Amino acid sequence: MTDTEASGRRRLSRWQWAGIGGAAAILAVIVAGAGFLAFGPVGMGPGPLSVGFVSSSGIVPPDDSTMIVIPVGAAPSTTAVIDAVGIRGGGGYHAPREIRVVGITGQSCRGIWFPVTGPGGFAGRCAPGGTVPLLHRAVPRHPAAATIDIGIEVGPPGASGCWGVGRVSVHYHVGHRHYVNAASESLSGCKSA
Repeated sequence: MTDTEASGRRRLSRWQWAGIGGAAAILAVIVAGAGFLAFGPVGMGPGPLSVGFVSSSGIVPPDDSTMIVIPVGAAPSTTAVIDAVGIRGGGGYHAPREIRVVGITGQSCRGIWFPVTGPGGFAGRCAPGGTVPLLHRAVPRHPAAATIDIGIEVGPPGASGCWGVGRVSVHYHVGHRHYVNAASESLSGCKSA
């Protein structure tokens, strides 16, 4: 093999690498574009919806669900649609199992409530007018305020005897912009003292 042939092969190799790098860049642009089309533009920071801090602890039913109530708020001109609500464990305990998420327009409760149904429980004291569907709908407003409470029904503590919530994350969008606002919480429920 002559020096000219060897040099030609090295140049061809360099051109191949340049082609691979270009193809990777094009693929990255296609993936980013697909993400934009699927999810819309990403919002900056937590966005216009605020999530309140709640601190509460107590004894919860060993075999029944409990309702956790967290306030959220937004400017009256903001039309936020909540896509998902997530909870993470805290206080050295695992997070409770999330059963359902509802909106509460009465705004009279915060913290941990049980039983979920019945006159002395959550339904009678915190949501006498009932709850409203919340996920994948515009956040309903209380006539007198720009806030609504999020009710997260959670399962019993299980074998560990306790659950804890150290963080609540609200995934939502306003128009085509998607946001996540997460707030630290201090919630714990145990089936016995």
